[in-house]
Amino acid sequence: MNRIPIVAMGGNSAHVPEHTLEACVAAYTAGADWQWIQVQMSQDGVPVLFGHPDLSATTTGSGPVHANPLATLRGLSVGAHFKPGGDLPWSGTTNRKGGVIPKARMATLEELWRRLGRLTGWFVEVTAPDAASWKTAVAKVQAIAERFGETRFVLVSGDRESTRLLAKQGSPAGLVATGDNLSPDLLEWCRGNAIRYLFASDGPAARELAVKATGSGVEVIIACGDNPPEDVAAIPCAVAARSVLSLADALRGRCEVFSDEFVGNHIDREKWIAGISSGHELQSSLIARRAGYNIFGAGLQNLIQNVYDNRTSSEATVRQNNGLFVDVVRGSHYASAGVVSVISVPDPFQLQVDFTFENPQTANMMVLAVTNITVFDRFHQEGNVPNPRAHMENPIFDTHGMAPYVSMEREERDGFRIMHNDGPDGLIEWYGNVYCPDVGHGDSLRGRFMLERRGHLFSGYYQDEQNPQWVSVGFVECASMNERVYVRLASKHYPKAEQRDPLFANRSTYQHFRATTWRRCD
Repeated sequence: MNRIPIVAMGGNSAHVPEHTLEACVAAYTAGADWQWIQVQMSQDGVPVLFGHPDLSATTTGSGPVHANPLATLRGLSVGAHFKPGGDLPWSGTTNRKGGVIPKARMATLEELWRRLGRLTGWFVEVTAPDAASWKTAVAKVQAIAERFGETRFVLVSGDRESTRLLAKQGSPAGLVATGDNLSPDLLEWCRGNAIRYLFASDGPAARELAVKATGSGVEVIIACGDNPPEDVAAIPCAVAARSVLSLADALRGRCEVFSDEFVGNHIDREKWIAGISSGHELQSSLIARRAGYNIFGAGLQNLIQNVYDNRTSSEATVRQNNGLFVDVVRGSHYASAGVVSVISVPDPFQLQVDFTFENPQTANMMVLAVTNITVFDRFHQEGNVPNPRAHMENPIFDTHGMAPYVSMEREERDGFRIMHNDGPDGLIEWYGNVYCPDVGHGDSLRGRFMLERRGHLFSGYYQDEQNPQWVSVGFVECASMNERVYVRLASKHYPKAEQRDPLFANRSTYQHFRATTWRRCD
C-alpha cells in the first residue's frame, strides 16, 4: 500500500521551538519522511537553521543572522517566544557541564546531520542578504551534504531565477510558490527548467495543480501550516505541516499493541507486574547475595535471596482502584513503586498515559519509561489478582532501575523532562543517567505523558493544565534499547541534600494507558 509522504516544516514545530535540533528529531520520531528547513549563514560562515529575517522573531536577540558570529547565536534562547498554550515552556536556561546554556538554542547544519543524517530526506531553503552571499551559502551547504553523504537532499528557493540556477547545476531543485503565483504556466515552467519539486500552500488551486502534475515529472508538496485539514488523506501528493504528530495520525494511522484503563480494583497480571524498590539501599541485597555465595557457598544462596527478595516496604505501595495509584508515604528513605508490563512494545511506538501528581515537592517524581527487562518469569501469576498487601522488591520497579532505559518524567517542582541511561554503568540509579533540561513548570498537577520511539531516537511530550496541546520536552538517543521493550509506570521519593527528613509524601495516579504502533509503514 502506497502512502502519502510526510514533510515536516521546520521540524515538529507546532510542539517544540522551530528549526531546533529537538524539533527535527521530534519530526523524525513522529514519522516524517522529509524535512523542510531554512538555512542562513552566521557572520563567521557557519550554516545555521533559522527561518526569519530578524532574530527577534523567535529568540532573545535582534538583527539579522549574518550580522552575528556563531558563538553569539548559540547563546540566544530560540524558545523565548514559543507559546503553544498558556506559558513559555522552553524559555530560560539550563546548567550543563560546559556552563549555562539556553534550553533551546540555534542548531548548525552539521550538528543536525550528525544526528539525523540520511534518516530523512531534506528540503533545504537557503536565504542570504544578497546574490553573492547566497551563492557562497549554497556552495557551503552542498559541500556539507556531500561530506555527510546526503542522497535525499534538495535545494529549494522562493525565487524562480534562483531555483532555475540551482537546477542548472544538475541537482534536484524545488520552487516554493505562493497562492499569488500559482499561474497556469507554472507547471510547464517547472518541467522546462528541470525543477523536480513544487511547494504550494493548501487550497483549491494547489490541489488542482497536484492533480495536473501526476506523471509530469514534477512532484507537488502541499503545505498545510500548523495542522492538516480533515480531508488531508484526499490530497494526491506529499503534505507538509508543522505538526507531524497530527499529520502522521491522519495519514499513517495507528494500531493498538495493548491498553489499560485501570478500571476496577485488580491489577491485570496479564499486562503488568507490580513491585517496589528501595533504590540505592537495594545495593546491600546485591552485595549480600554475592558475598554469601562466595564466602559460604551455594547452600546459603536461597536463604539470602529469600530474606532480601521478600522484604516489604511501608514507604511505597502500588494498587489499582479505578486508576493505578502509586503511594510514597512520608518517610526518611528512598522508596519507589510501580508496574512493569509483561507485554513488549515494538519499534516504532507511541505510549500515552494520563497522570495526576499530588505533591510536587523536592525529591518526588513519576515516570513513563521503557526498559529492556521484564520480571515476568519471577513474579507472574495467571489472571487478575487482588491488590497484594505486600510487593516483591526488585530494581526493575525503581523509576531509574535496571539500565538501559528511557524515561519521560514529571520531576518534582521543576516540570517535565526526558532522560536515559545506556547502561551498564548505572544498575540502579545515578551512574550513567543523562538528563535533558526541565521544560514547563512544576505547578500543574494533572496532564498526560507521551513517549515516542523510532529506532535509536526517543522523543517525550506532555500535556498539562497550561497546555492542552502536546509540548515536546526534547529527545534522547539510546542505542542500547532492544527492538522490543517493556513499559514501566512508577513513582518515588528519595533523600536529597537540601531535602528535609522525613521526606514529603506523594500520590501519583495513572489512567488511560495506550501503546500503539504505526498502521501503515510502507
